[in-house]
Amino acid sequence: MEPFGDVVVLVPGIGGSTLERDGRTVWGVNPLAALRARTGLALAGDGTSEEAGTSATAVLKGAAGLPGIALLDLYGRTETALCTGLGLERGLNYQEFPYDWRLDNRVAARRLAAEAPQWLHRWRSHSGNTAARLVLVGHSMGGLVARYAVEVLGLWQHTAAVVTIGTPHRGTPKAARTLAHGLPGLGLASRLTEALRSMPSVHQLLPVYPCVTVPGARAPLRLTALPEEAALAGLRPAAVRAGEAFLREIQWAATVNRSTPAYRRQDVATYAVAGVRQSTVGMLEWTGGALRPHAEQPAGIGDGDGTVPHPPAYPIEWDTAPAGRSARVAGRHTTLAAATATLDQVVWWLRRGPDLRVYRGAGGSHADRAAGPGPRTALALDCPEIVEGDVLEFSAHVAHGPDVPLVASVRPADGSAPLLPPTVLPHGHAVLPRPAPGWHRVTVAAADGSAEPLSDLVLVLPDA
Repeated sequence: MEPFGDVVVLVPGIGGSTLERDGRTVWGVNPLAALRARTGLALAGDGTSEEAGTSATAVLKGAAGLPGIALLDLYGRTETALCTGLGLERGLNYQEFPYDWRLDNRVAARRLAAEAPQWLHRWRSHSGNTAARLVLVGHSMGGLVARYAVEVLGLWQHTAAVVTIGTPHRGTPKAARTLAHGLPGLGLASRLTEALRSMPSVHQLLPVYPCVTVPGARAPLRLTALPEEAALAGLRPAAVRAGEAFLREIQWAATVNRSTPAYRRQDVATYAVAGVRQSTVGMLEWTGGALRPHAEQPAGIGDGDGTVPHPPAYPIEWDTAPAGRSARVAGRHTTLAAATATLDQVVWWLRRGPDLRVYRGAGGSHADRAAGPGPRTALALDCPEIVEGDVLEFSAHVAHGPDVPLVASVRPADGSAPLLPPTVLPHGHAVLPRPAPGWHRVTVAAADGSAEPLSDLVLVLPDA
């Protein structure tokens, strides 16, 4: 394999980095420990600067994320696929960027803009490739950190490409719903809600497009135009406006950059992978003093990866998604960055340059294609993020392609004995006894292997 000449940097999503404070783990592989700690996740300050004594030490390679906002899983698989597919050397031209994901994303972007050129300089010296540049691969919120560093802070001067995977470039209504009304249940879920409301980063995930229907309004409204009582539900107007300002700053900078001769000569390629075929809340309605998922999700906007609707997963300055730099993959947000279809597409782009069309493998376009020859089959999975009751209930179906039997499994994310070994899923629905507290991975696959398996995470909370 021909060596890859550039430096690839993986930027994880929200909740995807281990946080330590004064030598003690604040956030890591055990989210329940963090939630039990009274002084754990919530920010004491305004989040616009690094928190004294707190540092991000590593990217989490397994189950991670914040219920109600975004879950993340299998970054270890992402790392392996990128290093293998591109021939990268860990610690040299493959780097990972853990960061304190609770803070204003500008804080992480400033550090990325300072550290990434140092990695590039070391790689140029090591490899002798003085023409090497940076390639930033950001999943979920990590894509926003990468784009702010490139477009706003000038990292484009050292960058060949930015790849975003399931990134909420225009925000996601899921974040608005969680901030407004919290997570279901009391106890630890309530404590997590309080922590989320203290984080500027979460407010920077709020949707900036008109996504809320209000009785008497002729058209959907933006969150910034909601009635004053919305503030009582947890959506503080100043924080909502600040969140939108962050996304608009990226939009403005990207638009200006593209009219700048020096930027055009650098020819920074922006790619975006959007998850599709999963039921996703793209519109809300304000009724009875509450934000609820709209009873009828419009075609297109109600399709996505289960967290980010399909259209908002493309860069905010794009009017349309260019065929050569965008791809649709049937997958869940949690594992989109580890999906075979996603990783094959990313490697294809980076190996062949920005002028190539979307990769077409044995099964056709990577949008909904099977992992191998045969008919293109896409699966959809629907499972809760938090379990507090007596049962775990989930469902799955074939979202595209010929109907085939589905096989499901449920096992703890730590790899211990499964709650449900691979079993044919009758009628696409399962009800299981409540698992032990902690992360559990729900996986569904086509019995005949005609579709790439889908998996997602469920966090089981202990009894109150």
